Amino acid sequence: MQITISTEVATLSSGIIGGIIGSLGNYLVQRRKETRQEHSEMVSLRSSLISEIETMNHVEDFELGPRNLPKKGSFSKDVYENSSHKLGLLTDEEASAVIQFYGSVEKLQSHIEAFHIASRQYREIEEDRHAAKQQASTARNKWFSLIETSFYELKKNRRAALNLLNEHAESQ
Repeated sequence: MQITISTEVATLSSGIIGGIIGSLGNYLVQRRKETRQEHSEMVSLRSSLISEIETMNHVEDFELGPRNLPKKGSFSKDVYENSSHKLGLLTDEEASAVIQFYGSVEKLQSHIEAFHIASRQYREIEEDRHAAKQQASTARNKWFSLIETSFYELKKNRRAALNLLNEHAESQ
């Protein structure tokens, strides 16, 4: 018994197989292109974050004191804020360190603002109101203590984020 394939069936089969192979090839090329693009975006994001975090190197030598606090614009967060939706391109460890660092920045800025409010309240209280002044002084001291803690946490988180980002940037 001999099986013969008609020309129409052979043509149809060849077309289907060719279509499948062509679609698969197109998919693989497209996927490879997307992978390269994601890698390129990750390299760019990592590099941008390293640059932004390195611009905050002044925290390493900053002499923190009640009369010497970091200024409001001391911490640039532009790259982080504009790229936070891309943090998934980084490793989980890197993304976590970056988020932790920028969280430290937010926390420190919040504590500094509260310290300034307590300081203004302290200055506004009349001289003869000793108890109120003492209360304002206590609040001011509390906020400065929180600033000190936040500042040292920020320094630690900055180093950790930079180390991880640089480590992965070198191994790309």
